[in-house]
Amino acid sequence: MAMTPERAKSVQYSKPYIANKISVLAEKNLSIKSEADVGKLSVGVPKASIQDNLVSKIAGAKVLR
Repeated sequence: MAMTPERAKSVQYSKPYIANKISVLAEKNLSIKSEADVGKLSVGVPKASIQDNLVSKIAGAKVLR
């Protein structure tokens, strides 16, 4: 469960002991150099996840939940 300000209202978190990173994987032939390039693609993410929130904020990203 990712630490978010909204969740902190009802969950008492401990100090983080590991950092999670989000990676975007794509075919080699796609040229992805910035967030704007990701916005041109359809991206699959788990519904209501931190990945959903972050990818949805990228300019024009089409999110498949």
